[in-house]
Amino acid sequence: MRSVYSTLAEHLPQPKRSGQSFIDVYIRGEGTSVVSGLSESCHPEIKMLAETVIKTLLDPNYGISINFYKPERRKFEERMIFKYAAKKLMEQNHIDVLILARVAHGKIDLQKFQMQLAKKLGIHKNEDNDDDDDDLDFLDDVLARQIHSFLEKRNFLFVSERYLDRMTLRRVGIPSDVRIGYYSKLVFVTATPMDFELNVLLKDTNATWDLVCAQVQEYTLSQWSTSGEGVIRETLFQFFDTKNIIECIANFPWFYYVPGWKQSWLANILVVECPLDVNTRFKLVDAMLNDLYELGLAFDESLIPENFKEVSSSVGDTLPNLEVLHCSDVELDKLFSLNGCPNLRTLTLGGNKNVEVLDVSGTQLNKFPIEDCTAVPHLRHMDIVGTKCLRAVDWKQIEWLPEEVNWNEFGGENSSVWPRQEVGDVLKDENKGRVYIAVGSDMIFKTLQSTSQLWGKHFSQFLECAGGSKRFPKYISNVLIHTEFLSLYDDRSIKRLSDLQVETMAELKECWIEKCYSMETIFCLQPSSLVKPQPVLGCLENLRISEVMNATNMCSFTGSLNRGSFGRLKHMHLEYCPRLLNVFTSGLCLESLEVVEIKFCARLQEVFSGKGYNVEGSFNKLHTLRLIELPALTSIIQDVVYMPALTKIKVKGCPKLGMLPLRYTTNNRASSSKHPIPLGVTSIVVSGEPEWWKRLQWADKNVKEHICFESWPLLKIPKRS
Repeated sequence: MRSVYSTLAEHLPQPKRSGQSFIDVYIRGEGTSVVSGLSESCHPEIKMLAETVIKTLLDPNYGISINFYKPERRKFEERMIFKYAAKKLMEQNHIDVLILARVAHGKIDLQKFQMQLAKKLGIHKNEDNDDDDDDLDFLDDVLARQIHSFLEKRNFLFVSERYLDRMTLRRVGIPSDVRIGYYSKLVFVTATPMDFELNVLLKDTNATWDLVCAQVQEYTLSQWSTSGEGVIRETLFQFFDTKNIIECIANFPWFYYVPGWKQSWLANILVVECPLDVNTRFKLVDAMLNDLYELGLAFDESLIPENFKEVSSSVGDTLPNLEVLHCSDVELDKLFSLNGCPNLRTLTLGGNKNVEVLDVSGTQLNKFPIEDCTAVPHLRHMDIVGTKCLRAVDWKQIEWLPEEVNWNEFGGENSSVWPRQEVGDVLKDENKGRVYIAVGSDMIFKTLQSTSQLWGKHFSQFLECAGGSKRFPKYISNVLIHTEFLSLYDDRSIKRLSDLQVETMAELKECWIEKCYSMETIFCLQPSSLVKPQPVLGCLENLRISEVMNATNMCSFTGSLNRGSFGRLKHMHLEYCPRLLNVFTSGLCLESLEVVEIKFCARLQEVFSGKGYNVEGSFNKLHTLRLIELPALTSIIQDVVYMPALTKIKVKGCPKLGMLPLRYTTNNRASSSKHPIPLGVTSIVVSGEPEWWKRLQWADKNVKEHICFESWPLLKIPKRS
């Protein structure tokens, strides 16, 4: 892989910087403090190396000049360690001035070196005596004296990443002799020992990546660049920060050599807050890459930790501003993620046999990413989360879907739509390996026909409508034909569930309705208007209605429905429906009903109103009846019907309820007895308030004698501690 890195480096445009110098000067008490990417919480090994350097620099036995050397050195490693050490020396008042010099390879331009140092020290050249020569070794004696005068009476530390002999330093103006009463050190950091110098070997470190990150942070904080003072130099650090540069170092070489992606990477790596043309983006990226190359941070595989060395599966890590991506016949990894590309609008896939997991979450795609199974034949799982621009899908063109699809327009862990805890528990096992879709617009289903082959192969029979839309969702009719679990949550458009062609919901098993503030009647049925004389909601087993604030009736119809309508209804739960007057308005054979629970419905007067319930088989399985805080309730049912399975009745806050629906019935053996025993009565437990129990009326007092009454426990006030 090293050959790939070196090949890439050859294609990078190199700046004309032979012998060029880059000098930073820090003066204690003036300007900014020493910019260092290392903090007190840096790697312990780095701290130990820095402490060793500090100890050496403060040891008078080492003289004024020291050469620290390290074979196969990386300049940024020693640079960061020495800068951290120098910062400590300045904080401890050992030095007043710190001079850090980087000099590129080639013959050094001493003129520019001297002029740059003078400028950093605040010394300005006298333009009247401008007698510069083309000779790179020519130095200005006036500037040299001014530099020497500035440093002569100060404690200073000079650190150069290239060896400069003392004679050269004197000509520049840097004091190179021992001065009584002042601290000064001339430090060189090189790859080999130097003759006639005191040489100290630097140890290797295993904290290279920490030093990489420190150098990047220092680079962005200091805003140093090889690009000079032009427009690009001024613009560069408006768009690069420490995080995306580190990602660039870790990911760039891998994506650079993928065919067709070079320009995409260069044009899109920037996190751009305002529009920039492509050419400007290229120039900015080139400038940044040149800087990284100069700092020793680019095209070196050994810099990257093991967890970064695998080909990144997330394009969003490196192309955050990608808008168009064509991946046909490009070899991709098993996990291919576009999550993190918020501007992506166009995606084409084709011939990608390796991809098994596809994530297009958070993009602006307005077209379904796959339509043909030949594009990604081995795709098993697809995530489409937070894609609010994907509003229309041509289902007629889609003949295939992966085994698992998680399509949630609302996205994020804070979504109020999915997974709601109770819904998630119900569907956790049933929907495993199925397609889940949660969207805010029914336009998604406009072209989805009830006869589509996707129903039998892929789609789950679950539908949840949520999000507060005020437009009637007319395009979900074909979905409802196959829906087994329907959840309406926070809907503002549906006034009657029956408007969604309830007669076609032949497979509906569970229906949850919550916070639908426009709904007036849940089921408003006219038998004469039904398409076919068939049972209505014959498969419905569980009905849960909560906080439907404007509904006056749950099920209203005239005449009679066919036998089997609501015939499998087992559980009925209603709560917080303040305007509800009754539940059913006409007779039904509720032969499967087991539990009725109604709470906090202030105007409810009757549960089962009208007549026609007293038919064979009706209420045969009802075993639990809970009525809580229904102050207007006067009757559960007009007819006193036979409920042989009834064992629990709980009543609280129903002061107007004067009679329980208990029928006096005997078996054949007891019918001739002087005191026949009501079947099932001896097993009934009634929980309620004592005052209400005393006021209760009975069609036959013998029934009361065979019922076990339990008083609601009184509210206990905790004792004061």
